[in-house]
Amino acid sequence: MSDISDDDGMQSPIFKLLSNETNNMMGNNITEQEIQKHKDKLNNLIFRLNNTHNIDEENSINNEIKNESEFLSSLFNIKRNELNQNNNMNNNNNNNNLFNPMPNPIINDQMQQQMMQQQILQQQMLQQQMMQQQILQQQMMQQQMEMQNQYIRVIFRQNGENSKNIPPITIQCKLGDSVSSMIEKYRNASGDKDPYRKFIYNAKSLDPFLTLSSSKISDNSNIFVVSTRGIKKDENNSK
Repeated sequence: MSDISDDDGMQSPIFKLLSNETNNMMGNNITEQEIQKHKDKLNNLIFRLNNTHNIDEENSINNEIKNESEFLSSLFNIKRNELNQNNNMNNNNNNNNLFNPMPNPIINDQMQQQMMQQQILQQQMLQQQMMQQQILQQQMMQQQMEMQNQYIRVIFRQNGENSKNIPPITIQCKLGDSVSSMIEKYRNASGDKDPYRKFIYNAKSLDPFLTLSSSKISDNSNIFVVSTRGIKKDENNSK
């Protein structure tokens, strides 16, 4: 009589132990198939990345590799949970009785398959949301860069007793330029180096450390140039 199986076809406890030890290193068959499928896809992406030097294609493939790696990580977590469940089931069965009837494998596989499909769907939805957020962020950054590089015309007008005889000065700037660089362009174009100048926009003094877009300056905006020389003298006399 064989030590591995008996005449009625039932498995020996030794064979069950060997089978359980092998199963402890493997997850559900469906999980293993999914893992292998994404491993193959990841391997193909790495091969494509190694054989291209086009920056757009490299960037696209690299993003796909990141997505596949994240997807594999979720599958590895599923596999680890399945291994833990299998280990717990095997330990319980060994503690109770080696010859206890095993649960129906078809029903067990169906439940695991449904759980895995739900987890995969959740992971896919999460990845889609992350990709949509990345796309929106890239679009917003692109729009901001385009806006910062947009050229506008700014008109400087002098206020004062003789301002009627002084024509306005129009200069061209980018919305991303600083207010200080815009004022410097005005001074170079007009030759106005008076340190007592004050620059007013929308009834407020301009902050030289802000950008034009932050200061709400748009195309054909009027900047009024006011002299504070007389004001300084009056303040000193009053003291």
